[in-house]
Amino acid sequence: MVAWFRQIAERLRGVVILCGDWLRAVSTFPSGKYGATAILIDPPYPEYGQRLYATDAQSSVWFDAARWAVANGDNPLVRIAVCGYWSPETDAVFPSDWARFRWTAQGGFGNYRKRGANENRFRECVWFSPHCRRG
Repeated sequence: MVAWFRQIAERLRGVVILCGDWLRAVSTFPSGKYGATAILIDPPYPEYGQRLYATDAQSSVWFDAARWAVANGDNPLVRIAVCGYWSPETDAVFPSDWARFRWTAQGGFGNYRKRGANENRFRECVWFSPHCRRG
């Protein structure tokens, strides 16, 4: 077990994990200053922002984060992935040179719903900026 944790520690050496307001986190990222930088953005999805935030302005956080990602996605030293639910509206935020990976979740918290089917599990998507490596 100790060896396993050492392997994880070694793999994560040099990794910075930020949690909190997404804008504060990305305003401090090095933008490739120290070599390739990967950024995973998983903000509250549009349909749920209204339930999580006190004001309507804050409920647009997914679209704000996605637009920031697109504005910064051309930097060859930055690899950005944005998580969200696929819809024509969310997909339209990303240019055609961004890769889309759609997948089906096994249910997650949706397994605890009291009524109805968990249709959102079929909408999971990750959008990848053009400089993300494939394979």
